[in-house]
Amino acid sequence: VGKICTIIEQVNNSLKKVHSDDVFDTLLVKDTDKDYYIWISNLQLITSDLVENEITDDIKNALKSLKIGWNDKKDLQIILGRLIAIRDNIDKFYLEEKKQKLTISKADVAKACNILADTVKGLSGSTIIELTNAYAEDFKIKVPYYEYPFNEPIPKNKKSALMENLSKFSSDQQIYILQNLCNQPIFFCNSEVLELNRYLTEKYGKVVLLPIEDENIIINNNSFLKNYAKTYNLFSKAISDYENGNYDRSVLDNARLALELLLKNILNNNKSLENQHDGLGKYLKSKNIDSQIRSVFLNVLSCYEHYQNDNIKHDDNVEPNEIKYILDLTNTMMSLLVKITEEDS
Repeated sequence: VGKICTIIEQVNNSLKKVHSDDVFDTLLVKDTDKDYYIWISNLQLITSDLVENEITDDIKNALKSLKIGWNDKKDLQIILGRLIAIRDNIDKFYLEEKKQKLTISKADVAKACNILADTVKGLSGSTIIELTNAYAEDFKIKVPYYEYPFNEPIPKNKKSALMENLSKFSSDQQIYILQNLCNQPIFFCNSEVLELNRYLTEKYGKVVLLPIEDENIIINNNSFLKNYAKTYNLFSKAISDYENGNYDRSVLDNARLALELLLKNILNNNKSLENQHDGLGKYLKSKNIDSQIRSVFLNVLSCYEHYQNDNIKHDDNVEPNEIKYILDLTNTMMSLLVKITEEDS
């Protein structure tokens, strides 16, 4: 697993020349240098011992695409997206290697509670209740202590109350909450808390979670796309990946491609997203969309494209809040397009 992840991480270096020169038109493998051939050979060699199952089709398709080359920028984006998806789901390709569940030890929880709820320098009892109640609401959890002064059965102290409340959350939620508690303003100059935060991050990584109430907001509202099967499937995949905690560029790729395919369908052409502006402006006008709304739509679309293109050049994770915003924005633009298109039907 480590070897294949390392090879895939080299994708940006292997294709750096192509990206930097913006050469996307009908680029075949013969147009690239020997480093590219070496990279392909290494990737093929290191994937030769993968367990055979339906998931390995993704790797086969990616390797086939890389050998043949690509016709345009969109094809290259799809290839890169596949590679990143393979890297981030690599545990699925090896039956003998299981994904380890993130688990925080009771000793570390106790240590953190002792520091964060310290009698002198720690959070007050009322603040502990306020904050844990907020996290309980986010994650749909019932905590034993929800009032201050503490409700029955009264805990020994605020440290015990914090520990009892944290015990009701899952392990990854506990890590997430503790890391966020370390960032409370009261601790900005507290060296012990700064050291605790460093310890938690080094041992468990930086945990990013979203409130449960945010899940499925978009997916429940994209049924309007069901008459556009390819767009619907791509956008649903983007949403599903996001809701499962996959915050890499492939989510953005799928959202962008979903919008691009929808525009091709509605405008009845085969143009890339960047080349749809003139036709889209005329189409919106033909549907009696106000000139100010048309202007806003096209300006937002331009910013959307610039953001997507900037992130296409990087294979690392994207901020979850930014992904959520892009998904919402994609949903909003597609919703308007579908509504004005189907009103005449």
